Amino acid sequence: MIFEKKLNFIDLSLQITSGMQKYHANYHPVTKIVKTANHKNDKREVRKIITGTHSGTHIDAPVHFINYGKSIDKYKLNHFLGPARLLDFSRVKNRTEISLESVKKITKNKLSEKIIIFRFDWTDKFYGKKNFYIDHPFLSPELCRWLVKQKVKLIGLDIPQPDNPFNSRNSINDGINHKILLSNDVLILEYMTNLKRIKKNYFFFVGAPLNIKESDGSPCRALAIY
Repeated sequence: MIFEKKLNFIDLSLQITSGMQKYHANYHPVTKIVKTANHKNDKREVRKIITGTHSGTHIDAPVHFINYGKSIDKYKLNHFLGPARLLDFSRVKNRTEISLESVKKITKNKLSEKIIIFRFDWTDKFYGKKNFYIDHPFLSPELCRWLVKQKVKLIGLDIPQPDNPFNSRNSINDGINHKILLSNDVLILEYMTNLKRIKKNYFFFVGAPLNIKESDGSPCRALAIY
């Protein structure tokens, strides 16, 4: 295919490396990349990769939080690509709740795109640091319900999750935003990076997960194209 103009391709994904930062719960495995064949002994290179379905840049499927919810392989490929809208909240302070009113102010009370990307520059600044999981901004439940009403199909964020970091599994509000979104087929792409490199508010987004049978999520290579 010959394009009439040069397109910009921006990688929005973290590189997968051994020992990369993960959520501190024991059920999230440590990422390990081990060479199992080499040119000296085997005349080729092969590696074994051990990682989690929620390590690095990844997409959450409903079954991650919803009992008997859909797994990642139940979604058609077009759920993970299409016209996207970038919402810039990179100047907010730590632990800021992003309200519905603040989003309506930017969007003029309407969203036509079905993929919404929230920019905080959080992963760029704090991934690998101690405060990555405890000081990040987050979305309000009211905003998440509105995104459902707007028929959004996927949201992307360069923070570890859309929830208040204190709404953990020991909280009465454990994963409330995850549950609002995922129970309505709004999938969640977390740990994005490089959003500051996107110079337009509207672009074409591609973020396909691996086709893992019955999986609660998957690593993802996310791209902005414009």
